[in-house]
Amino acid sequence: NNIGCVYRMQGDYENALLQYQKSLEIRIQVLGCDSVEVAVSYNNIGTVYESQNDYENALLLHQKSLEINIRVLGCDHQQVAGSHNNIGHVYHEQGNNDKALLQLLKSLEIEIRVFGCDSVHVAKSYNNLGIIYGEQGDYENALLQEQKSLEIQLRVYGHKHHSVADAYNNIGIVYTSQGKDEEALDQYKKSLEIKIRVYGQDHPLV
Repeated sequence: NNIGCVYRMQGDYENALLQYQKSLEIRIQVLGCDSVEVAVSYNNIGTVYESQNDYENALLLHQKSLEINIRVLGCDHQQVAGSHNNIGHVYHEQGNNDKALLQLLKSLEIEIRVFGCDSVHVAKSYNNLGIIYGEQGDYENALLQEQKSLEIQLRVYGHKHHSVADAYNNIGIVYTSQGKDEEALDQYKKSLEIKIRVYGQDHPLV
Protein backbone atom coordinates (compact mmCIF):
# COMPACT_ATOMS: atom_id res chain seq x y z
CA ASN A 1 0.00 0.00 0.00
CA ASN A 2 2.73 2.48 0.94
CA ILE A 3 4.68 1.70 -2.23
CA GLY A 4 1.48 2.35 -4.19
CA CYS A 5 1.15 5.73 -2.49
CA VAL A 6 4.66 6.68 -3.59
CA TYR A 7 4.01 5.63 -7.19
CA ARG A 8 0.74 7.62 -7.15
CA MET A 9 2.51 10.75 -5.89
CA GLN A 10 5.06 10.29 -8.68
CA GLY A 11 2.27 10.05 -11.25
CA ASP A 12 3.15 6.43 -12.06
CA TYR A 13 -0.45 5.24 -11.97
CA GLU A 14 0.14 1.86 -13.58
CA ASN A 15 2.54 0.76 -10.86
CA ALA A 16 0.41 2.42 -8.19
CA LEU A 17 -2.56 0.32 -9.29
CA LEU A 18 -0.47 -2.84 -9.25
CA GLN A 19 0.71 -2.23 -5.68
CA TYR A 20 -2.71 -1.16 -4.41
CA GLN A 21 -4.32 -4.27 -5.91
CA LYS A 22 -1.73 -6.52 -4.24
CA SER A 23 -2.45 -4.79 -0.94
CA LEU A 24 -6.19 -5.24 -1.47
CA GLU A 25 -5.84 -8.97 -2.16
CA ILE A 26 -3.79 -9.50 1.02
CA ARG A 27 -6.18 -7.47 3.14
CA ILE A 28 -9.19 -9.45 1.91
CA GLN A 29 -7.39 -12.74 2.62
CA VAL A 30 -6.32 -11.68 6.11
CA LEU A 31 -9.15 -9.42 7.29
CA GLY A 32 -12.12 -10.47 5.18
CA CYS A 33 -14.15 -8.33 2.83
CA ASP A 34 -15.80 -6.12 5.45
CA SER A 35 -12.95 -4.22 7.06
CA VAL A 36 -11.95 -0.58 7.16
CA GLU A 37 -8.56 -1.46 5.65
CA VAL A 38 -10.25 -3.06 2.62
CA ALA A 39 -12.40 0.06 2.25
CA VAL A 40 -9.21 2.15 2.27
CA SER A 41 -7.74 -0.03 -0.49
CA TYR A 42 -10.85 0.41 -2.64
CA ASN A 43 -10.63 4.15 -2.05
CA ASN A 44 -6.95 4.26 -3.04
CA ILE A 45 -7.60 2.32 -6.23
CA GLY A 46 -10.56 4.56 -7.03
CA THR A 47 -8.36 7.63 -6.61
CA VAL A 48 -5.87 6.25 -9.12
CA TYR A 49 -8.62 5.51 -11.63
CA GLU A 50 -9.86 9.06 -11.19
CA SER A 51 -6.36 10.40 -11.88
CA GLN A 52 -6.42 8.33 -15.09
CA ASN A 53 -9.81 9.85 -16.01
CA ASP A 54 -11.38 6.40 -15.74
CA TYR A 55 -14.42 7.76 -13.92
CA GLU A 56 -16.59 4.67 -14.33
CA ASN A 57 -14.14 2.47 -12.43
CA ALA A 58 -13.39 5.27 -9.98
CA LEU A 59 -17.08 5.49 -9.06
CA LEU A 60 -17.32 1.71 -8.74
CA LEU A 61 -14.39 1.53 -6.31
CA HIS A 62 -15.44 4.55 -4.24
CA GLN A 63 -18.94 3.09 -3.99
CA LYS A 64 -17.51 -0.21 -2.71
CA SER A 65 -15.50 1.74 -0.15
CA LEU A 66 -18.60 3.66 0.94
CA GLU A 67 -20.69 0.50 1.35
CA ILE A 68 -18.07 -1.17 3.54
CA ASN A 69 -17.56 1.95 5.63
CA ILE A 70 -21.29 2.21 6.31
CA ARG A 71 -21.55 -1.47 7.30
CA VAL A 72 -18.50 -1.36 9.55
CA LEU A 73 -18.56 2.18 10.95
CA GLY A 74 -22.18 3.26 10.65
CA CYS A 75 -23.53 6.24 8.74
CA ASP A 76 -22.15 8.98 11.00
CA HIS A 77 -18.41 8.58 10.62
CA GLN A 78 -15.63 10.68 9.15
CA GLN A 79 -14.66 7.98 6.63
CA VAL A 80 -18.24 7.70 5.39
CA ALA A 81 -18.26 11.47 4.86
CA GLY A 82 -14.98 11.11 2.99
CA SER A 83 -16.43 8.43 0.73
CA HIS A 84 -19.41 10.63 -0.15
CA ASN A 85 -17.00 13.49 -0.84
CA ASN A 86 -14.85 11.31 -3.11
CA ILE A 87 -17.88 10.13 -5.07
CA GLY A 88 -19.01 13.73 -5.39
CA HIS A 89 -15.61 14.74 -6.71
CA VAL A 90 -15.76 12.08 -9.42
CA TYR A 91 -19.23 13.21 -10.47
CA HIS A 92 -17.90 16.78 -10.58
CA GLU A 93 -15.03 15.70 -12.82
CA GLN A 94 -17.61 14.06 -15.10
CA GLY A 95 -19.54 17.31 -15.25
CA ASN A 96 -22.51 15.76 -13.42
CA ASN A 97 -22.91 18.55 -10.89
CA ASP A 98 -26.39 17.58 -9.71
CA LYS A 99 -25.15 14.19 -8.49
CA ALA A 100 -21.99 15.81 -7.17
CA LEU A 101 -24.04 18.23 -5.06
CA LEU A 102 -26.10 15.39 -3.63
CA GLN A 103 -22.97 13.55 -2.47
CA LEU A 104 -21.27 16.66 -1.13
CA LEU A 105 -24.36 17.64 0.85
CA LYS A 106 -24.43 14.15 2.41
CA SER A 107 -20.77 14.55 3.30
CA LEU A 108 -21.41 17.97 4.83
CA GLU A 109 -24.32 16.73 6.96
CA ILE A 110 -22.19 13.93 8.40
CA GLU A 111 -19.23 16.24 9.05
CA ILE A 112 -21.42 18.67 10.98
CA ARG A 113 -22.72 15.83 13.16
CA VAL A 114 -19.24 14.36 13.68
CA PHE A 115 -17.06 17.46 14.01
CA GLY A 116 -19.50 20.23 14.85
CA CYS A 117 -20.15 23.40 12.88
CA ASP A 118 -16.75 25.04 13.53
CA SER A 119 -14.49 22.55 11.79
CA VAL A 120 -12.06 22.94 8.92
CA HIS A 121 -13.64 19.82 7.39
CA VAL A 122 -16.99 21.60 7.32
CA ALA A 123 -15.38 24.76 5.95
CA LYS A 124 -13.81 22.78 3.10
CA SER A 125 -17.15 21.19 2.29
CA TYR A 126 -18.82 24.59 2.09
CA ASN A 127 -16.06 25.68 -0.28
CA ASN A 128 -16.58 22.61 -2.48
CA LEU A 129 -20.30 23.33 -2.63
CA GLY A 130 -19.59 26.94 -3.50
CA ILE A 131 -17.44 25.91 -6.43
CA ILE A 132 -20.17 23.73 -7.90
CA TYR A 133 -22.92 26.31 -7.36
CA GLY A 134 -20.67 28.83 -9.10
CA GLU A 135 -20.16 26.53 -12.06
CA GLN A 136 -23.93 26.16 -12.29
CA GLY A 137 -24.32 29.93 -12.38
CA ASP A 138 -26.09 29.93 -9.00
CA TYR A 139 -23.93 32.74 -7.66
CA GLU A 140 -26.21 33.55 -4.74
CA ASN A 141 -25.76 30.07 -3.28
CA ALA A 142 -22.10 30.02 -4.26
CA LEU A 143 -21.51 33.23 -2.32
CA LEU A 144 -23.44 31.91 0.67
CA GLN A 145 -21.33 28.74 0.83
CA GLU A 146 -18.03 30.58 0.41
CA GLN A 147 -18.95 33.08 3.12
CA LYS A 148 -19.83 30.24 5.50
CA SER A 149 -16.44 28.70 4.75
CA LEU A 150 -14.70 32.01 5.46
CA GLU A 151 -16.54 32.56 8.74
CA ILE A 152 -15.54 29.15 10.05
CA GLN A 153 -11.92 29.58 9.04
CA LEU A 154 -11.75 32.99 10.70
CA ARG A 155 -13.02 31.46 13.95
CA VAL A 156 -10.62 28.51 13.69
CA TYR A 157 -7.47 30.19 12.35
CA GLY A 158 -7.86 33.90 12.99
CA HIS A 159 -7.09 36.60 10.43
CA LYS A 160 -3.50 35.63 9.57
CA HIS A 161 -3.68 32.24 7.87
CA HIS A 162 -3.25 31.17 4.26
CA SER A 163 -6.58 29.29 4.27
CA VAL A 164 -8.37 32.51 5.22
CA ALA A 165 -6.58 34.24 2.34
CA ASP A 166 -7.83 31.51 0.00
CA ALA A 167 -11.37 31.93 1.33
CA TYR A 168 -11.34 35.67 0.57
CA ASN A 169 -10.01 34.87 -2.89
CA ASN A 170 -12.82 32.36 -3.49
CA ILE A 171 -15.43 34.97 -2.57
CA GLY A 172 -13.71 37.36 -4.96
CA ILE A 173 -14.03 34.81 -7.76
CA VAL A 174 -17.79 34.61 -7.21
CA TYR A 175 -18.12 38.41 -7.26
CA THR A 176 -16.06 38.49 -10.47
CA SER A 177 -18.42 35.96 -12.05
CA GLN A 178 -21.32 38.22 -11.09
CA GLY A 179 -19.63 41.22 -12.68
CA LYS A 180 -19.29 42.92 -9.27
CA ASP A 181 -15.74 44.14 -9.79
CA GLU A 182 -15.51 46.49 -6.80
CA GLU A 183 -16.65 43.83 -4.36
CA ALA A 184 -14.30 41.32 -5.98
CA LEU A 185 -11.35 43.71 -5.74
CA ASP A 186 -12.02 44.23 -2.03
CA GLN A 187 -11.85 40.46 -1.42
CA TYR A 188 -8.73 40.04 -3.54
CA LYS A 189 -7.00 42.83 -1.59
CA LYS A 190 -7.84 41.15 1.72
CA SER A 191 -6.44 37.89 0.37
CA LEU A 192 -3.27 39.60 -0.82
CA GLU A 193 -2.66 41.37 2.49
CA ILE A 194 -2.82 38.10 4.39
CA LYS A 195 -0.55 36.30 1.92
CA ILE A 196 2.06 39.05 2.24
CA ARG A 197 1.98 38.71 6.04
CA VAL A 198 2.14 34.92 5.88
CA TYR A 199 4.59 34.35 3.03
CA GLY A 200 6.44 37.61 2.56
CA GLN A 201 6.39 40.05 -0.35
CA ASP A 202 8.54 38.01 -2.71
CA HIS A 203 6.77 34.64 -2.47
CA PRO A 204 5.34 33.18 -5.73
CA LEU A 205 1.85 32.90 -4.18
CA VAL A 206 1.93 36.66 -3.60
